[in-house]
Amino acid sequence: KNEVTRHKTEAGTLFFSVYGSSYYTKAIEEYGKVITDYNESALCAVSQFQIGKCCFNLKNYSQAKIEFDKVIENYPDSKYVQQAKFYLIKIYNLN
Repeated sequence: KNEVTRHKTEAGTLFFSVYGSSYYTKAIEEYGKVITDYNESALCAVSQFQIGKCCFNLKNYSQAKIEFDKVIENYPDSKYVQQAKFYLIKIYNLN
């Protein structure tokens, strides 16, 4: 189970980093599968954070805010909380 979860997270990262903006939607889908299918995995926090980054990079700031808020609410002990807050500040400053 952990191996499958890791591969799905890696798939999301591949779409996110290699293919860029044209594949953000696919990356969001892959990260979402990790959260839905393996909601107890330690990789859910990073997947949620990456969904927020994809939305941010798509300039869908309202959805990015929702996704970063989920990082803070659902994974309060995660190392991604500070990064999510950083992006929330960036979104606030864009408006």
